[in-house]
Amino acid sequence: MLATPAWGVLALGALVWVLAPREREPVEAGQGLRERWQAIREAPRRAVAVAAMTVGTAAIPAGVALIAGTGPAVLAGAAALIGLALLIGWNA
Repeated sequence: MLATPAWGVLALGALVWVLAPREREPVEAGQGLRERWQAIREAPRRAVAVAAMTVGTAAIPAGVALIAGTGPAVLAGAAALIGLALLIGWNA
C-alpha cells in the first residue's frame, strides 16, 4: 500500500509545500518567479561563456608551445574563443 503512486504524489506535494517560498502579495510572487525564470534562462549562456573562456585561456600556452607547427592556428582559435566568451557573457 505504501508503494502506490498516490503516496508519491502526496510526498511530492509535501516537498513542494515545504520548499515553496512564502510571498506576501501575488505581485511580489510574480516578480520573484520572473526573476527565477530569467536566471534559469541565462544559466546556459553563463556556462557557455565560462567554458569558452576557460578553453581559450588554456589553449594560449599550448599555441605558444607549438609555435613552430600548428601554434598560430591554436592561438587564433584561442583568441576567437576568448572573443566569443566575452560576447556571450557580456549580459550574462
